[in-house]
Amino acid sequence: MPRITARDAQVFVGGAFAFEGLHALLRIPHSLAIHGDQSFVISDVVGVFGLPLGLAILFKNIFAVPIALVYLCLDVLVTGVFLFLLLNKPELQNRGDFILRDTVIIVIGQVVLLALLFWSRQKQGQEPIA
Repeated sequence: MPRITARDAQVFVGGAFAFEGLHALLRIPHSLAIHGDQSFVISDVVGVFGLPLGLAILFKNIFAVPIALVYLCLDVLVTGVFLFLLLNKPELQNRGDFILRDTVIIVIGQVVLLALLFWSRQKQGQEPIA
């Protein structure tokens, strides 16, 4: 059975970043047209940062993984605070239960990507250079 290398994990995280960044980029016109709310547009603009970051990870930029770690830590922190506010102030859930569900899914996904990056950084020092 093939072993998963640190680079394999980083490529997976880079692909996830690029996919989510592209998704956020394509969602900006929809957010402007439908919602007209700046909070949706701002969150999409921040999410677009994942596209170049994911591509930088895929192209082995030496600064990409540390920047991704900082980005994910901040993202988990901000989304976790938002989740905490949603759980403690039910009046914030004015658009239905899907906001709470989506926020939980996002936090879990971010924590998994963060764990993969930490694991890959730890494992990278143990692997022989090929």
